[in-house]
Amino acid sequence: MAVLTLILLKIAPIFLVLLLGYLAFALRWVDDSFIGSANRLVFYVAMPALVFLNTAGADFSSGLPWREILSFATAMILTTIAGYLVGGALRLSDPQKASFVQGALRGNFAIIGLAVLDQILGPQWVPAGALLIAFFLPLHNFASVVVLSLLGKDVEVHAHPVKKAFTVLGKSFRNPLITSIILGVLVSSAHIPLPAVLTDALTYLQRLALPLALVGIGGSMGEYRSGGHYPVAAISSFLKLFILPFFAVIIGIILGLNGEALVILAVFSGAPAAVASYPMADAMGADRDTAGSVILVSTSFCFLSLTVILTILKVSGFT
Repeated sequence: MAVLTLILLKIAPIFLVLLLGYLAFALRWVDDSFIGSANRLVFYVAMPALVFLNTAGADFSSGLPWREILSFATAMILTTIAGYLVGGALRLSDPQKASFVQGALRGNFAIIGLAVLDQILGPQWVPAGALLIAFFLPLHNFASVVVLSLLGKDVEVHAHPVKKAFTVLGKSFRNPLITSIILGVLVSSAHIPLPAVLTDALTYLQRLALPLALVGIGGSMGEYRSGGHYPVAAISSFLKLFILPFFAVIIGIILGLNGEALVILAVFSGAPAAVASYPMADAMGADRDTAGSVILVSTSFCFLSLTVILTILKVSGFT
């Protein structure tokens, strides 16, 4: 119980900042324009500054984290199969099933995952976590496009699903986060010293990244249409918050992961449904109301689920 309480107290501040963003939007202290501008600032400037600064100062001589990548990829495949079977058992329409399965796969680890790790492990986790993002982000984007291509109702996507999937995968590597990670790895590998004035500027920006990102996500949650699909969203969220991290952690343990590496894998795989799954579902002919419901439900309960998962790992002696 003491371990559970300690972890919950570490994660609770993140939830409170999210709640602040939601209330600020609900009370009209901030509007759509502010939320949109804040999200763009985070996406294009603050988050890239955070991961670049920490990646550039890291040592990557130990090689690629193939065990984490294999664990995450295998867990996504197993969860996709489970989501498709459960969606069929619930007799969901194809557009609903597309959003249902995507919600169980695509996680918001680049913001909420980073924020949780920052609270749990401190700044030393960032280099290893940033390198994993460079692999996990394209993986779950590709998986989402495949699911939406097969089940969505977008005629253009159905005409060229493979082309669309590889187009989105290519865009993933042009994502500002991915670009900043690649640049950071290059700077670290070439042992290029960063000017003090640049380091100081990036330090200011990285302090801005996570708080502003959390406020933006909280505010954005007030915009999603749910259509009352909360029972379906609860099942999809259960797959995302418990089943996906369960598969990932079990496979990781089998492959020999433990300690901080296992914590990072658990948090990234157990992050709530990604905010980007809503516009993606809408654009590719899936049910956007179901997608919005999954985001709301999974984000609301992810702090409890992550607390439970991290407590189990701690008590079991794996971390």
